[in-house]
Amino acid sequence: AHCVAGAPPTGTVQARHGAVEGAAALTEVMKDKVSAENQTQIRNLVPALEKARAYRGRGGEVIRQAACRLLGRIADTNWTFKEATATRYLQTLDECARHTTESIQVAAAEALKVLAEKRFKEELVLKCAENYLQGLQKPDETIAARRGYTLCLGALGVQLRQVRCQVLQVLRREALGEGLPGGKDQEDPTTRQYAVLSLGRLCIGSELSDFDVSVFLTALEGAMRDYATDRRGDVGSWVREVAMEVSAALLQQQRAAGLPRLANAESSTKLM
Repeated sequence: AHCVAGAPPTGTVQARHGAVEGAAALTEVMKDKVSAENQTQIRNLVPALEKARAYRGRGGEVIRQAACRLLGRIADTNWTFKEATATRYLQTLDECARHTTESIQVAAAEALKVLAEKRFKEELVLKCAENYLQGLQKPDETIAARRGYTLCLGALGVQLRQVRCQVLQVLRREALGEGLPGGKDQEDPTTRQYAVLSLGRLCIGSELSDFDVSVFLTALEGAMRDYATDRRGDVGSWVREVAMEVSAALLQQQRAAGLPRLANAESSTKLM
């Protein structure tokens, strides 16, 4: 803990990165065995990193990624955790979700999933969803930010009940790449890929209305017909691959009598 506390103001990028990753690993393993004093130091580590501008310059990306992992590990403990602390951590994760580096966005979404499940009140979850939905409605929003919003919507989980129908419809739009606020300028295979992944996270294992199931299936069927190409080649395959994985998970739920339930065998046949 003393090494971690000294990491922000001094040391190389490698030392800072190792200290943050070490703190995350120890937090995951030790949890309630960590002393109250060290808990406070670790809870304050990410804000201290940001105050020291540790994300700037060469190597800042790996520090961001490690910081997201640490926040997720802290959220998964039984440590004393004020609502203001959760809100402060959310600021960091939202900033990382908008980052141009994919690994940072994924790390932010994974941490947000734990934070939302273990620490957020329903009001804060709904506020997050509203912010992400508003971001996806902006015609001039950056592609990187739209990717992050799409990924983060899938991390908010079951507490989205009140707005789940709206969220699923927006994710279907993003998965199909149709009716985008910014038109063709916002067409992006990675955003479509993340939208399918988020749909799977929100729907697999959840009880859905017939309408929600219809939205989910329409998105999956459309995503499996994504054959878009650009200078990188068959970028639609990124979307198809995730759609097939989500479809396989959905079909497995049918075999196990899990949720969501499909109305009839014809729906399962279409996915196959």
